[in-house]
Amino acid sequence: MFTEVVLASATDAVFGFLVDRIGQGLTEKARIWLGRDAQRMAFKLSFVRAYSAFVDTYPTRVDELFDETFLRGRAAPLLALCLTRDGEPAPTDLAAAWADQLGLQGEARRQYVAELTPVSAFFLQQLVNELRAREEFQPLFNSRALDTIAESSMQATRELEKLREDISEVLNQANERYRISIGSAQGVVIGDHNTITNIFQTFGEASTPVKEYIRIREFETLVNERTRDFVGRKFIFDAIDHLLQDAGFSSGYIIIRGEPGIGKTALMGKLVKDRGYVHHFNIASQNIRSSRDFLTNICAQLIVCYDLAYASILDKATRDSGFLVQLLNEAATKARALPLVILIDALDEAEDTDLSPSANRLYLPSSLPPGVFFIVTMREEEDLRLFVDRREDIYLSDDSPQNLEDVEQYIRTFLQTHHDQMMPRIVRWGVDEDEFVKVLTEKSEGNFMYLVHVLRDISGNKLTPANVAKVRNLPQGLRDYYQRHWRTMRAQDVERFERYYEPVVCMLAVARESVTPEQVAEWTGLTPPRVAEVIGTWREFLNEEAPREGEPLYRIYHASFRDFLKAEVGLTRYDNAIAQTALNKIQW
Repeated sequence: MFTEVVLASATDAVFGFLVDRIGQGLTEKARIWLGRDAQRMAFKLSFVRAYSAFVDTYPTRVDELFDETFLRGRAAPLLALCLTRDGEPAPTDLAAAWADQLGLQGEARRQYVAELTPVSAFFLQQLVNELRAREEFQPLFNSRALDTIAESSMQATRELEKLREDISEVLNQANERYRISIGSAQGVVIGDHNTITNIFQTFGEASTPVKEYIRIREFETLVNERTRDFVGRKFIFDAIDHLLQDAGFSSGYIIIRGEPGIGKTALMGKLVKDRGYVHHFNIASQNIRSSRDFLTNICAQLIVCYDLAYASILDKATRDSGFLVQLLNEAATKARALPLVILIDALDEAEDTDLSPSANRLYLPSSLPPGVFFIVTMREEEDLRLFVDRREDIYLSDDSPQNLEDVEQYIRTFLQTHHDQMMPRIVRWGVDEDEFVKVLTEKSEGNFMYLVHVLRDISGNKLTPANVAKVRNLPQGLRDYYQRHWRTMRAQDVERFERYYEPVVCMLAVARESVTPEQVAEWTGLTPPRVAEVIGTWREFLNEEAPREGEPLYRIYHASFRDFLKAEVGLTRYDNAIAQTALNKIQW
């Protein structure tokens, strides 16, 4: 755990490097000024505040970054740059130093650096923001202020004591949240260094036959995909943790509601990745949406995570929630600590056919054992059948201040991570970074899927001043983005669009699971090479899965695009075409 001793050691290393290497051109007055307690205390407070934000966003990375050897060694020269007018180091440099500390080489190092770059960007942004807000460091960022340093100026003893108190308070609170976050990850392995083992690895290495019911490959792919550039969401994590610790809410359902594209699946993926919760993702495009899918997957995970004495899951266990409730009671009894949390994403995508009027979707139990909680996401306006005894709702509003703050943070992190690509493109629009962030935040309407597409298009030179004259002419909201892209592609070659693009994309939208290009070719009557060409053109809207054997499989990336196609084009005829293809195969 990050302690005041480690903090002091890191501070000494950073200031030592700053004075000895970077500060060779400083006056003796400035060197003396940098050695004062006030500046070191202010740095420590800025550092622990950045650490506090990091704990809330990347708890499973804490033991890696906040390691004394790393902070005193490879990280110190890079962190010292944050106290210069030239600004912070590149996030990739800190991520590379991180990889070198672990001794990684070759492809493993490359992948690790790619994964850690947004994590590094987040921490550096937090630290720089804190440092630049401190009056004590203005002389480092402003040459005029540096010239006015008073040789005899000293900070009052009481002010220094207040800084010490603030450092201890922020650090203790952050470490307590870290302890709760790590400790609440039930069903995962806690190693010698108190870090969470990858829950998918835990499932894969399990010896029990029931692990075959767990959707390891499908869900690990989804979690990694949706959390790749994850930032923020502290206000949601805080709301969840408040309910999990509320003595008046001993068990029950926590419902997170929000519009498509606002980041519900990413949020659930982050909880899986950082806390190792038992989980189930309903994915309509992969036809993972039945009660049987849910019950077999969750029951198998509970058996593996809590070492329950079952070698199989009987077919009758999927006809109602009786077996699930039995396992929940047994797991809650065996758990090292409560709460026991189960995640269910996109309840609105789960099947509701063939259920009695009084049954919940997925046969979710109306009552949960003490200490057991289901965290469930669904669309904001959906009114689903969910009859439960205890329930609390959390609303993810696209225009809430907290959501818009996370949107801005996402944009700034993307700009840092892709600095060399993005800055020349922004300059061509005649705006600075702050104006760009402001405009894009407004244009996004609080929707993260919008940012995924638009930032990628700008970075890839698909949205430029040549086709969008002013930055304020960027699409307004996710639907406008989809509509503008769809109609632009159509206008380039109407005949080609109607013969090839529309049929292939719409068939992928109505497919009940991920499919091969050959399957799409059969439905559309096009040749496989033609289908592959269309898939390549529309790749940014699709998700590719690589099975252990055979061809890649494709599906629509996000439900919001399918919703757009349903409204813009109409998908009934494509549904009918698939059904007719199946009927034609029936031998009478």
